[in-house]
Amino acid sequence: MLAEVTTEAGVIDDRLLKTDYHGCVLRVASAPNPSQVGLSGIVVEESKHTFQLITRNDRLIGELTFDSVID
Repeated sequence: MLAEVTTEAGVIDDRLLKTDYHGCVLRVASAPNPSQVGLSGIVVEESKHTFQLITRNDRLIGELTFDSVID
């Protein structure tokens, strides 16, 4: 989870928070919605707290929150 990535001082690394994830391939390792676990896709939209992915089958995975763990 992005919010858990910290430096040795225990501070969230600002470079991760400012990264542009559009076009990145992500895989859902765990999520509050169990049907999203194991899905992967390309980030087509990101907001402050969510990602939207498109899968190989042109399925839109919406509202993937930062509560989810991604690989």
